Amino acid sequence: MTRLLHPWAVRTVPKATAMALLWLLATAAAHPPAAWALSCMAPPPMDEAVVRAEIAFVGTVTAVANDAHLASISVEEVWAGPDLPAVVEVGNVRPADDPESVWDRTYTPGARYLFFPYVEDGRLVDGPCTFTSEWQPDFAKFRPESARTAAPAEPNPADPAAVAGGLVGPAIAVGILGVAIIGGAWFVSRGRST
Repeated sequence: MTRLLHPWAVRTVPKATAMALLWLLATAAAHPPAAWALSCMAPPPMDEAVVRAEIAFVGTVTAVANDAHLASISVEEVWAGPDLPAVVEVGNVRPADDPESVWDRTYTPGARYLFFPYVEDGRLVDGPCTFTSEWQPDFAKFRPESARTAAPAEPNPADPAAVAGGLVGPAIAVGILGVAIIGGAWFVSRGRST
């Protein structure tokens, strides 16, 4: 039987493989955030991301909290998924034991984004493995025909202006009805007095 490899290579290849695996495991254990980042898929082209998205919308960050990891967003257009209200809150996930994690995504107040969040426990969640990106003018070419504006904001019952605004229509109707009743009564009483 003829050996194709030198005996040294046969003995050292398994050692080299074992050393490489050991180094990889040690690196992953020493730097778990970097190892987690390796688990994200490479982002697809933006046109593909929009087509495949379960939820996608364009919006502007109006306020941030939790060191800019939680954002209040004014939704401009919904590109994919269910209808969304005019204002939503989007947060990200990061391991509690690693506050400086690569899982962090922070938001800039006033910045416009194309969001690709997912729903977890009834809330919109965003992270480094989503395709959320700060708005670029060339994103407009990926806008689907089915894009729609956000649902109008519900009036806040604690806001007196919203409550008053909700009463204007009924107040006008009552006023018109009152004028009609008084006018009808006056007309009927004039007809009887002659």
